[in-house]
Amino acid sequence: MAALCTVGIMLLLPDSVAGNQWVIHGLQGASLAPVILFMTITNTEHAPAAGTALGLATSVPINSVIFIVSAAIIISIIRIALYKRLHNLI
Repeated sequence: MAALCTVGIMLLLPDSVAGNQWVIHGLQGASLAPVILFMTITNTEHAPAAGTALGLATSVPINSVIFIVSAAIIISIIRIALYKRLHNLI
């Protein structure tokens, strides 16, 4: 989410401003702060999720994005398929 915010804002900026590293890092921090704040407010803090958000805010390799999204989809499908069997494990 943070990376998408950064990319969206970068598309609106002129090339001379978008090429400035200070602007890029400022936008990355500004887009990452609401994501971490949202996790804190909803009490859904998850250290790997925060680390992934920080890592993807600095650079967005397409291989990493594809891996993260596909892993989340696969895990969600497994959870839905096994919901009745895994429901009372605690």
